[in-house]
Amino acid sequence: MVNLHTHASMALMRGFADDMPLMQWLEDRIWPAEAKHVSPQFVYDGTLLACAEMLRGGITCFKRHVFLSREAARAVLDMGMPRGAGLIVIDAPSAYATDAG
Repeated sequence: MVNLHTHASMALMRGFADDMPLMQWLEDRIWPAEAKHVSPQFVYDGTLLACAEMLRGGITCFKRHVFLSREAARAVLDMGMPRGAGLIVIDAPSAYATDAG
């Protein structure tokens, strides 16, 4: 199987305040938590975890979305798993950029 949309490194935040409406969850919980905790090591470790889970579930290739692509690519190469890469554009501050510009 191929997963064409994943936020692989966010496996480390699975279950975090997931009982809220989407925009409230993003604005009040996820984006502030990402701003505080996401780092190159976080992305590398989270992507390793996601790759292991995907391989275990029969996913052999994936396309990831989120920031710090270099660290994610390193994790994927270390796992020996094919993947696609792409940049995200969102009008909100993140570890990748301050805005969509």
